[in-house]
Amino acid sequence: MNEAKFLNDLVTNEKRLFGEKRVVVLDDCKNSLMLIQRYLDQFDNIHLEVFQDEFEAIRSIIREKPELLVMDINMPKLDGIRVFTLLEEMSISNVPVIFISGDKSVESMVSHLKQNTSFIKKPLKKNTLIEQVNRVLKSA
Repeated sequence: MNEAKFLNDLVTNEKRLFGEKRVVVLDDCKNSLMLIQRYLDQFDNIHLEVFQDEFEAIRSIIREKPELLVMDINMPKLDGIRVFTLLEEMSISNVPVIFISGDKSVESMVSHLKQNTSFIKKPLKKNTLIEQVNRVLKSA
C-alpha cells in the first residue's frame, strides 16, 4: 500500500469514528455524479465516494460497507438491480439503497426488492434526494 493511500485511509477511518457516514454513489453519467455530489456536499457528516464504474464501486463496498448506496439503474456493464443482487449474494444485503433512474417503469421493480430500498426518478430534485438521504442516515 502506498503512503498516500495509507494516510487517506487513516483520515477516513478517524472521521468515521467520530460519526461520519460513508455514502457510495454509483452512476455511469459524470454529470449525474457531479449533480449528486453538489447536492450532498451540504452534509458535514458524510464521507462521499463517487464511482462511474460498477466493478470499482462493488470492490469499494466489499472493502468497507457504506451506510448508504445511491445508484443509477441503467448502466452499461451491470444495471443497478444486478449490482444490488450481487451485493446480496455476497451477504452485503443490509445496506440501504436509493435507486435513481429516468425510467419510471423500474419503480415497481425496485419496490419489490426489500425494505431498505427506495426510488427517485430523474431528473433529480435536490429536496427529494436530500430528504431521502436524511431519512436513511438518521436510521443508520
